[in-house]
Amino acid sequence: MIENNDISIQEIIDALLDFDTPFPAKHLYYFSDIDPSDLNQLIPVWRDLPVWRRRGLVEDLSELSNRDTVLSFKDVCLLAVEDEEPEVRLSAVKALGIYEEASFTNLFLNLLKDDQEVEIKAAAAGELGQYVYLGEIESIDNSLLHEVEDGLLEAQSEIYPEIVRRRALEALGFSSRKEVSPLIEDAFQSGKNEWISSALLAMGRSADEKWHSNILEMLDHKIPSIRYEAARAAGALEIKDAADQLFDLVDDPDEDTRLASIWSLTQIGGEGVGELIENLLDEADNEEDIDFLEAAAENLAFNESVQLFPLFDLPDNQFEDQENGFDEIEDIEF
Repeated sequence: MIENNDISIQEIIDALLDFDTPFPAKHLYYFSDIDPSDLNQLIPVWRDLPVWRRRGLVEDLSELSNRDTVLSFKDVCLLAVEDEEPEVRLSAVKALGIYEEASFTNLFLNLLKDDQEVEIKAAAAGELGQYVYLGEIESIDNSLLHEVEDGLLEAQSEIYPEIVRRRALEALGFSSRKEVSPLIEDAFQSGKNEWISSALLAMGRSADEKWHSNILEMLDHKIPSIRYEAARAAGALEIKDAADQLFDLVDDPDEDTRLASIWSLTQIGGEGVGELIENLLDEADNEEDIDFLEAAAENLAFNESVQLFPLFDLPDNQFEDQENGFDEIEDIEF
């Protein structure tokens, strides 16, 4: 981590106002846990910055947060989420999603309900999914979980744009509320490709084997985005009966589906998966593919270790590390 003990807030402000020069990357660290008095000096300057600089700064801080989880830029992101420009607010919503703080649920619920921009409402709905998950594993209060679920269920109303309703349904995939399963079923049976994709994503998050046959049915769908979501859901639910189809999909013409199938095979495990990853690594000729396949190999090794050894024999931080690794793979734009 780069220290900024010798940098003043005025130097940071001067750099931000120098529109002819890229903002120095080393200065980004200054915004981590920024002193309240410095933040107060930044607020009036923020309004004078052009949109491209405000948006770019938030995106850079978000990327840095993903690389170094010790850093916290939430105070600047909370400033940005109130920006008058939609593209800045959108970047801030995505950046705030990193922190998984229960106190942010009201912010996301308010954006879902009241923001005038459809894209921001949809992004807020998507970010609320992590709080449904946290509630299901009892990491946040049950009352807060119900509040989030109620907001997402309300967003299933026809008064909300379709993309918002779809993102809300996907977020509800983690929920065990009785109202959710019929919503997923209706979306799956709608005959609309976008809704089928959202239903498959929700199924994969449900931890419910009742959806196995629906997912298997969609693995050979003619629409690539549906095959992709089916492949991801098959891995998330560890559907062993999907293995043969997933092996076939490793050669799918759609790259998203190929990569999702490889990753899902590492979640399911079984004969031939390790050899497949080794062969693909031997053939890989660019750094991005190699990084993905190495992560897939690590995921396979982890899942095989869980099957071979009692859970209490694993290091205490093993599950946390594995969850973080999966989050990174999910975030890859295939």
